[in-house]
Amino acid sequence: MFKRGAIVCAVLLSASVANAEIDPYGEFSLLTGSIDSAVARREGIGSRGWGGLAGFGLKFNKMAGVGAELTAQYVSDNESFTQLTNQGVYSSTTTLLDIAPYVALRAPLGDGFSAGANAGYSLVFGTRTIENCINCFSEDLNVDGGLYVEPVVYIGKADSLQFGASFRLYMGGDMKNMIMLRLVKPF
Repeated sequence: MFKRGAIVCAVLLSASVANAEIDPYGEFSLLTGSIDSAVARREGIGSRGWGGLAGFGLKFNKMAGVGAELTAQYVSDNESFTQLTNQGVYSSTTTLLDIAPYVALRAPLGDGFSAGANAGYSLVFGTRTIENCINCFSEDLNVDGGLYVEPVVYIGKADSLQFGASFRLYMGGDMKNMIMLRLVKPF
């Protein structure tokens, strides 16, 4: 039953996309993300990270879209280690990388203003390591992403530079939320 439903959805989506006006876009964001405090304690990291995002997507008929984003967040390393290198003694840092494919809906709400929502799945990869060091000790962090929903608002014409903000709310996993200031530009 699920297989048949997936095939019907794929056929309907491909038929609607075939006749759609398709606009590619790129985006950059500054962000702060919150991690579940129990997970942060377990992994020896802070419960808030700061970082950036780069993404790309395709918008269909200026109302629906698909895309993917890559975020990098630096979080405090509460269990930092030091290691002697050929450049001296260095301390470890922790980084969370996040790959998030998503689907999007947008609604124009007047001249130069739009709102909508993204929904997607976040894959988080975390490490504690000494950056730019070959053969230094490193360890993986066990932080899960999961499903999320994300209301967004944008100011600016859809066919030019837009500024926006979003609040990503995770529906499970170890991430709690993410607040982003966005810059979006069609190609």
